[in-house]
Parts: sequence; structure tokens; C-alpha cells
Amino acid sequence: MSIKKKKENQIFNFNQYDLCPFFDGLDILINISIVTYLSSFIFPNIDLRVSSIFTLLVIVLSLASRILITNVFRIFCNLVKLRNFNFFLAIIICYLIPILLPPNSNFVLCLFIFFVSRISIGIIFALANYNFLISDELGESSSFFSIKYWLIFLVGIVFGSGLYLFFNEIFSNDELNRWGWKIFYVLYILILLIAFLWNLFLSNKKLLIRTSSIPENFQFARSDNIILFFKNIYIIIPIYFFLIFGSSEWLSKLCSPENMQFLSYDFLFIFLTILSTIFLYPLIKLIGNKSKSFLSSLIFIFSLALFFVDHSSSYSINFLKFFISIISSLSLCIYFFGSEKINMTKMQEIINIMNLHLFLIFILIPLSFYYFIHLTISYNGLYVFFGLIFLCSFVVEKYGKKSR
Repeated sequence: MSIKKKKENQIFNFNQYDLCPFFDGLDILINISIVTYLSSFIFPNIDLRVSSIFTLLVIVLSLASRILITNVFRIFCNLVKLRNFNFFLAIIICYLIPILLPPNSNFVLCLFIFFVSRISIGIIFALANYNFLISDELGESSSFFSIKYWLIFLVGIVFGSGLYLFFNEIFSNDELNRWGWKIFYVLYILILLIAFLWNLFLSNKKLLIRTSSIPENFQFARSDNIILFFKNIYIIIPIYFFLIFGSSEWLSKLCSPENMQFLSYDFLFIFLTILSTIFLYPLIKLIGNKSKSFLSSLIFIFSLALFFVDHSSSYSINFLKFFISIISSLSLCIYFFGSEKINMTKMQEIINIMNLHLFLIFILIPLSFYYFIHLTISYNGLYVFFGLIFLCSFVVEKYGKKSR
């Protein structure tokens, strides 16, 4: 096999650190799927539409807390003299403590435990990525790190969706409200235990997280970091709509009637995104470096044109879902193509930018879900949003300074 083929096949070489993005995607999907059941447990005396947004905000703290690593967690590790810990056991503890909460627990205590648990989970996942960065296992696959991360992250989301749909059919809503939501946490712990035993007895290296891997303070205000962030801002589109798919079961029931059809985001559109990505990626690689600018400008033009179309019929709503699936797949393809050119010396910067993209999703999810529940979706506005995302990426790519 030639050197070039070896390099291209690095993406298919899996190791213990590749479990982290899988559990990351599975974690956020499981929790975002059971928002209404968690909100009934944490906020039993508050209206469900209001408590769901509060609960959602607590859940997505795991996406926001990753940018706290350089400050809060460094101080904590120095105080308790923590040098390393096992990834699987740390996540299990974070899941086990909420399970042990009895029914009718003190509101403040319950909220505090979930709050600390979600922040801790986000920090642990971020630390796992930094450990992967400094590990010997990265090797030649450094240029494929972000490709593998997002692919496996999305696989975790899809797998979690399947688990949720299966057990949601078995238990009634009343059972899930009272105690059944803990089943999903127990399942997650069992999967973690299986991975832990495999890592303990069958793997040569143990998945230990070294706190020494905590990076120096990341300064987002630097111009090259801002440019890199906005160049790849479109990656939030597929991740966001995969999470919409995971929450569509409860979100479509709480939203205003006008939004119900759009928020009933079927697996068909997720399958279309995956299938389109598989077939479009080789084509984009064939086109080469100009593909990103061409596709960004093309999507902007289409979005602008569709803004002037009436979207009141059910056909236009289904077309919007189809459009989202296509641009989600194109976003993944463009991102993956650009990620192949990442230099190992910039990997820490890439991980920091990934964390900032997740932080942006943390902001978008509660705000947009509140909008979906209480207001009517402007479908023309969605096309404007997509157009602006790709216009921003195109302008920064074309006129911004090259990242160092």
C-alpha cells in the first residue's frame, strides 16, 4: 500500500480515545430526549413549558463548560492535588449520583446535583480530547482528528435516539415521569461499564485522563482564532438539527400547533443527511480547494432565493427539511475536507475552536427551543439564517487573514 493510501486510511484506525466522542454524543442525546421527564422530577411544581427550558439549560451546560477548563478546573486540580483519573469511572459517578436522588427530593439539592453533574461531564469530555492530543496514539491521524470526532459524535447521537425510541415505547409517560427516566441513566452506565471492562482487561493502555493536559488559557480574541471559528461556523448546522431530531418527540408536543409539522423531524431526514454525506464527500474532494467557496456562495444564493417563496403549505415545510438535510451533509463534507489539511502544531487550537462551536450550540438550543414553544417559526427567516451562516464563512474564508 502506498504512503498516500496509508494516510487516507488513518481515519479508519480506531483506538480507545475514539470512545469519548461516542459517549459524548450519546450523553447529550439521552439527556435532551428526556427533558420533559427530568423537568417533572427537578421542577415538579412549575409549568412544563417553562420547566423544560430550565432543564434544557442545565443539560446543555455540558457543552458550555468545556471552555472553563483553562481556568476553573486548573484551580480545582491544584487544590485537591488531582493528577489523573479514569475516564469511564468519572462519567459513571456523574451519572450515578442523580440516579440515587429519591423522589420528592429537595428542590435546591436536586438542581445543584444536576448542575454540577452536567458541568463535570463537559469538562471530562474536553479533557479526554486534550489527552488524545498529547497521546502517542494520535500519530499520522492528527489531520483526521476532527473528522473522526464529529463522525463518531453523530453516531452516538443516532444510537442514543434508537435507545430512546425503544424504551419510550415500553414505558408509559407516567412511569417515565416518576422513575422511568432513570432507566436511560442506568443504560448509559451499563454501556460505560462494558467499555471500562474492555479497556481494563483487553486494551494495552488504560484510558486515564491526565490533568497535566489542561492547556494554557485560550484567547479567543486573537484574530486568527476568530477567523478559524467563523470559517467553520457552518458545522453547527448538522449538529444542531441532529439534536432537534433527538428532541422532536417532546418538542413537537409542547410547541405551538403551527410549528408541530416542522419539529416532527423524522429519521428519514437524518438518513438522507448521512447518505448524502457519503456520496457527496468524494465529489467535493475531486473538485478540490475551490469547492468550499463555490458551495458556500451557492447555498447563500439558494437561501436568498427561497426567502421570497411562500412556505405556508405542508409541501414547502417538507422541502425545508429536505433542504436542511442537504446543507447539513454539505456542511459535514466541507468541514471534513478542510480538516484533512490540519497541521499537528495547530491541533490544540482546533480542539479549542471545536469547544467554542459547542458553546455556540449551547446558546442556540435554549433560545431556539423557547422560540419554538411560544412563538411561530418564520420559515423564510430560517432560510435567511442558513444564508448568513454560509455568507459569513465565505467572506471570512476569502478575505480573512490566513491562520498561523
